[in-house]
Amino acid sequence: FINDSDPKLSDDGHKKIEKGEEPHTITSVRGWCAWVLMKCAVPDGREYIDKIIKLIKQLTEDKNYYVQHMSCFALSQLARNRLSFINIDKKILFLNNDTEKALKMAKDIEEIAFNLLENISKKSKDVKKALAKSILTVFDRIKGLDEKDSLKFLNLIRKFPAESIAE
Repeated sequence: FINDSDPKLSDDGHKKIEKGEEPHTITSVRGWCAWVLMKCAVPDGREYIDKIIKLIKQLTEDKNYYVQHMSCFALSQLARNRLSFINIDKKILFLNNDTEKALKMAKDIEEIAFNLLENISKKSKDVKKALAKSILTVFDRIKGLDEKDSLKFLNLIRKFPAESIAE
């Protein structure tokens, strides 16, 4: 389903975002894929995390703005859980039992988020306005950015219309 032709660039969701309208419903196969992946990025889905990350990355790189918007739901879930522990004694990270690999995966998730933010920051004012809340939700879940990444975030977000980042 991740490669389904629905939605096309000519579909309403993409066109509405081009006009600066924020979408509020799931209207396509790839949109549903993003929603389902969000629901899979939980402890019961741990064994599929590598695959989930790859699929979410694919959705964030989709040419359709609506699919990019939907991908933010799943990416936000990954961002939230990426440095979480799954056991009481806090020795096992959510992403992987191997701490080094889990930390690399967490960095990969941040990179996907930054790539999407950078991509959106190059779009028209209306597209940035429509997608601002979605991408900011992802970064709201990313805690602990170093100084370099924090400055990168600020420089990219400053390219968005003031009214869309005022909060």
